[in-house]
Amino acid sequence: MSNINAYTDRVLQQRLYREKQKIQYQKTIDSDSDSDSDSTIEKSDDNYYEFSDDERAVPSTNQYKKYEHAADNYLPDMHDNVDIDDDGLFQHDSSPPLYERSNITTSETVTQLMKFCIKSNFDKQQVVKMMCLLKSILPTPNRLPTTFRQILNIYGKTPSSIENFYCNNCWTLIKKKGGQQICTNTNCLSYNLQLSKRQVTEVVTTNIREKVQSVVRRNLSLLTGNDNLFPPFDIPSGDRYQTITKEIDHPITLCIHADGAPLIRSTKSAVWPCFSSIVELPPPVREHKSNILTLGLWVSTVKPNVNLFLHDIIEQLIDLSKTGTSIFINEHEFRIHIKTQFFVSDLPAKSLFLKTINFNGYFACTKCFTEGVLYNRQVIYPYQSNNYQSRTHDDFVTIGKQVEKNLASGHKRGTSIAGVKGLSSLLKIFKYPDDIIFDYMHLICLNHVPNLIRRFVGILSKEAIIQVDNILSSTRLPHDMDVKFIYSIQSIQDWKAKHVRLFILHLALPILVQHLPVLYSSHFSIYCILVKLLHCPKTLDEIDLAKKLIHFYCRTSSKVYDPKIELYSLHAHIHLPSQVRSHGGLAFTSAFCFESMIHYIKKKAFGTKNLASQIMYWCDIESIIQTKQIELPFPCLINEMKFDSELFNGHRDLFTKAIFNLKQDLNSIKLYLRYKDKFLTYHSTLYSKRFSCTSYLISYLDAYKQIQYGNIILFYMLGDVQYSFIQKYRRNALKISNHLDIPDELKETVDSLYPICSLSDEFIIIHISEILTKCISVAFQQYQCISERRINYEHD
Repeated sequence: MSNINAYTDRVLQQRLYREKQKIQYQKTIDSDSDSDSDSTIEKSDDNYYEFSDDERAVPSTNQYKKYEHAADNYLPDMHDNVDIDDDGLFQHDSSPPLYERSNITTSETVTQLMKFCIKSNFDKQQVVKMMCLLKSILPTPNRLPTTFRQILNIYGKTPSSIENFYCNNCWTLIKKKGGQQICTNTNCLSYNLQLSKRQVTEVVTTNIREKVQSVVRRNLSLLTGNDNLFPPFDIPSGDRYQTITKEIDHPITLCIHADGAPLIRSTKSAVWPCFSSIVELPPPVREHKSNILTLGLWVSTVKPNVNLFLHDIIEQLIDLSKTGTSIFINEHEFRIHIKTQFFVSDLPAKSLFLKTINFNGYFACTKCFTEGVLYNRQVIYPYQSNNYQSRTHDDFVTIGKQVEKNLASGHKRGTSIAGVKGLSSLLKIFKYPDDIIFDYMHLICLNHVPNLIRRFVGILSKEAIIQVDNILSSTRLPHDMDVKFIYSIQSIQDWKAKHVRLFILHLALPILVQHLPVLYSSHFSIYCILVKLLHCPKTLDEIDLAKKLIHFYCRTSSKVYDPKIELYSLHAHIHLPSQVRSHGGLAFTSAFCFESMIHYIKKKAFGTKNLASQIMYWCDIESIIQTKQIELPFPCLINEMKFDSELFNGHRDLFTKAIFNLKQDLNSIKLYLRYKDKFLTYHSTLYSKRFSCTSYLISYLDAYKQIQYGNIILFYMLGDVQYSFIQKYRRNALKISNHLDIPDELKETVDSLYPICSLSDEFIIIHISEILTKCISVAFQQYQCISERRINYEHD
């Protein structure tokens, strides 16, 4: 017992010490102004609370550790995140009380319980047990529902999805007899036999109108009068969107995605969801899981019969496009027409859903009639053999019908004509090939770039690889980029798509140019430039430049490497500039958010029975209980700091001098450590110096409208005007183009995209509106190579 008491005392002392450290740091980092301060954010808003065992609210220890332990432990708080989840407190409703004299309604109770179950990832059986237990504990009588149908009745809803089961042998709708699933097709080998789970396909289709209404209702404030929320060359700026929505007053335009993922190892079942997002919502709201629509689910041991799977979905979309529908929000009626923007998926899923040959076939390109050639048992697409004759919708439909006719007549030949293997029902709602786009997540991040890296690893020395790995592991990023390089560049197969995205857009060129031979680094620089320009272009001229660079890159790749690099994935790059013109930058048309959604919904399936129905049920519950209408946050300054704060000791005199030069009243100024601009939060160096994140490195426009770079030291407000105190970066005479053998006309471009800078001793004050975006820096010799994040909130 003595040992236990001694241990307990020691633990209590450690807790007391940590508590003192937290209080001290809280006094320093948070607003230490008086309680009557008229700060734009109240003091309590900046504290992050968690509940301990004694149920008292205490500040979280995560952000208040000692300096030497906190470098890698920054956790974004409510001001750093895009807060569009409905996680508020109880909301008033008109439902009856849970029990007599209860101060909470039945609907409020069920809503909070369902939120808890969803976050805890409970299965249906656990939920029912929990609800029954709570009902027995509560005073009787009470109105707490104990079945899922009763839960839906609380909200006045009925199941919005339809489930069907099909025989895998003949695709006939099966019937249940005595609890057994039986195929009723007399021509099927499984006729009148009990079907096992492996022999049955489950298809669930949702009510698209209800799903759209739910999302629109919550995001109504973002759908009108907020054009400034859409970055340049987002999807609405594309030529195709302008054509689709022409002469439509209230368009709702959907981007469709489909892909598959394994679900159960024992039965080898997979789930194939069909998702969609709404173009009219600005990023990042568009890509949030609560706004992704799950249109349908296919769960089976076999790949989807596309026309069977998509039949109900497409029929609904056609009806909603032609006749439109009315949705009711706050007692107001809105007449909308639902259109489709594009279909995106990886190459295997695209060939499956479009009924074309796979990416390793001879006519794999969905854009042109280029035919591949066999080279060392592999089909490649040599640049000199490109056939730029474009495919057309009518030709594709005609060929598809001919193939279907050949298949129906039993012909062994003609089952694939010019890469077409049938007629997909997707062509009823999409214009081929304009609306069938490439996903740069798979095409670039998971295909071509890893292919290049594997070649580079064979060229680099062991010492160079170690240096590259060290730079990657030590690179500091903005707080909203959840990327850590824990695997070596030699293990590129273990990198996720987000690692490769960060690498190719910002890090690869300044790192590898220091180690690769000039031929490889120069050729690779062309690729880095074109990817960055197409990822989020600023002008049409950038798209035109990227088009020229792509043709040069593809034309010379086999000479720099070998013919094996000319796979279809390289050939597909040629069609990216026209895609960007039609549908917007690659950053806005990728499958990143949809791939994340697949992993999210997979967690909602338990056991081995009716998995698609389970997943869709929880998707319905989430859409039902999320009733909070999203309000666009106002730009505001956060974390007020006193002028005599210890954090300010190293910059107080410099700041005072700058204020004096501007002839501003120092006594009327309020200092802040962070700034939140709608969906984006900037930090200052005073706020971030205890952590490894760098959300203070920014680009801004100077008085001559030229892009400059700097570290935000702090923010301040004078009257109603917000300013930023910045330490400038100075461009060096050393340029990255000095290490490359590229045409002179490209040197200015590469140097502007990847400037070599060093931190100067010059401090300036700028208006907050002059800040452009966050930046990422990487070590380049004794300097820093800075790269702009052209879009600050791409799905991570």
